[in-house]
Amino acid sequence: MSAPTRGDRVRAAGLVLAVLGAGGCVDVRAPSAPSPDASPIVRSDTSLQDDEEGSFEGAEPARYEASRPPPASPAADDSTGATYRAVVPPLPADAPAIRIGALSDADCEKESARAGLPLEKVATGADGVASPMRLTGPLGGVRFVVPPASSPHGVLDCRLGLALADLASVLARFDVVEVKVDNFYRKNAVLPPGSKKGKKAKRSAKPSQHARALAIDVTSFKLKDGRELTIPRDWHAPIGSVSCGPEATLEGSSVDAIHLRDLVCEIARRGIFHRVLTPSFNAAHRGHFHFDLGRGDSHATVR
Repeated sequence: MSAPTRGDRVRAAGLVLAVLGAGGCVDVRAPSAPSPDASPIVRSDTSLQDDEEGSFEGAEPARYEASRPPPASPAADDSTGATYRAVVPPLPADAPAIRIGALSDADCEKESARAGLPLEKVATGADGVASPMRLTGPLGGVRFVVPPASSPHGVLDCRLGLALADLASVLARFDVVEVKVDNFYRKNAVLPPGSKKGKKAKRSAKPSQHARALAIDVTSFKLKDGRELTIPRDWHAPIGSVSCGPEATLEGSSVDAIHLRDLVCEIARRGIFHRVLTPSFNAAHRGHFHFDLGRGDSHATVR
């Protein structure tokens, strides 16, 4: 018999906690089988308007080596196997976000081509985007459900494409096979006035990374066993609470909530993005995760 995996330990712990919390009763339902269809997926275009501080038939999934080897697995909590309370260190100088954010358009396009990433150049309709592209297939076996080709919200900068390849390597470790993307690009998207202090907040607003197609808003993750982790249902923490690290808040200990929290905190620890914003950040993010890159940035934010 094979040794239990990390996912097995988390699910088992969650079931025990559920039994204890329900006085010995627990609803155990078999997960629905994942879809065998590996075709590219697009969704109806109903993009979020809040701002922040699938493969083709017969096509081989793109192979891309992550920007740096994954760090050692953080110590797990003895009671649940959860790792979201592990410290998220400052962004190191060799972090993927720093390296990718510093690439020129030409270097980014060459790197994505060498890696065989399923990115297609966009000729028009992406004002403010340095190297506009569209995602046309899976990354590392992970499908991204994106806005349709008719929508500008499906445009992403080449650099974000490289970052998503790094992201896919983390997602695969957490048994994620599909990601629902609300949007990448929103022309003229700006940060809310409250993100600036004093009189300047009334006169102007800083552009959001969505305006540069360097941001992604994610609403859910589908796992190999057919379960779906949705951000508004499975976050389980109030606005203003800490998302990751020793002081992180997680109300309840359901299997899905722990899995989702461990996933987003591992993404933060890997330094793939400069900003990781969760429902704990503010009400505007109650239904999604926001990940973005900043060209030239050297610091990271996890909220």
